[in-house]
This record gives sequence, C-alpha cells and structure tokens, in this order.
Amino acid sequence: MITLLVMTQFRKPTSTRWVVAFGVISVSIGIVLSVPTYSVAEAEETLDKTYSDVTYMESVPTSGGEWNPFTPRRGYRFETGSGKAVLFIPDSGKTFEL
Repeated sequence: MITLLVMTQFRKPTSTRWVVAFGVISVSIGIVLSVPTYSVAEAEETLDKTYSDVTYMESVPTSGGEWNPFTPRRGYRFETGSGKAVLFIPDSGKTFEL
C-alpha cells in the first residue's frame, strides 16, 4: 500500500495505465502470498493417512512476539479417534501432537 501511495505521488500524467497495472499486480501478489497452502479439508485428508478418525476442532492462533506477514498465524487443531490432539500448520503442512 505504501508503494502505491508513493507511485501515485510521483507518477507522470501520461503513465496512469502503468501505475494501475503495477497496483493490480502488487495487490495480487500480496493475496497469493497470504493464502495458506492447505485448506481444512486438505489438512484433514493428510492427517487421515497418519491418524485414524480425525475430526476438526478449531482454528488456533500461532503468532509469536513479532508480526511477519509471511509466517503462519493460524493452525488447525484436530482430535484423533484415540483422543490425541494434533496441530496442523496450513502453510507448511507440519503437524505437532499436543
């Protein structure tokens, strides 16, 4: 967003198309980089291969002390048929038993 504001201040009047195209591409890249790799259904399917009878419980915040838009801030909490709780990180596919 800051880049877009700077570009609009210093653009030439004849290069409006270039500024709009740059803005659309910048926003598109931001959206693509912020979408997690796994959905809840894909995570459940992946965990079903390792654990039996996996049930989605809730989405859990996983943020640390600093804010970074490219690190995962949410994890999916599942419960297995044996009563174990499993945390699935949707950006990397890593699992942690709780």
